[in-house]
Amino acid sequence: MESTYKEVMSELESIERRAQSAYQSRRDELADIFRRMDQQLDNDPEREDEAMTEWHNYGLSFDYVEPFTFDNQRDGYWRFQISWGGPSEELRAWYDSEDNLRALEFWFLDWGEGAMVDVIDCTTMRQAMQWNYDLMK
Repeated sequence: MESTYKEVMSELESIERRAQSAYQSRRDELADIFRRMDQQLDNDPEREDEAMTEWHNYGLSFDYVEPFTFDNQRDGYWRFQISWGGPSEELRAWYDSEDNLRALEFWFLDWGEGAMVDVIDCTTMRQAMQWNYDLMK
């Protein structure tokens, strides 16, 4: 049975709402980890070490996705894969030839559906991507 336009639009809106919610949750988790990693804030080395361990265990992989790996994907990008399966979450970053971040997106993917949140202005997500990127250079 074919879906109506209204049903399709409702599903798309739903995946976009889910993407926004997932992004906010991940942003808050990472911000908490980064805050606890900053020993100067609470002056507790043990808490800093625990947070550092959390950061090192956060996510599944960081890799480069070559151009044309997927249909209609002209540019390669760096991917920080946070979770995998249904749903999956990842950050995608594009850098220029001088290693300046030019685009940063949070993707929420769930069984053939997906939605993106532009997160270039989010300090926490920029920090997460930059730390990974700096390690790979």
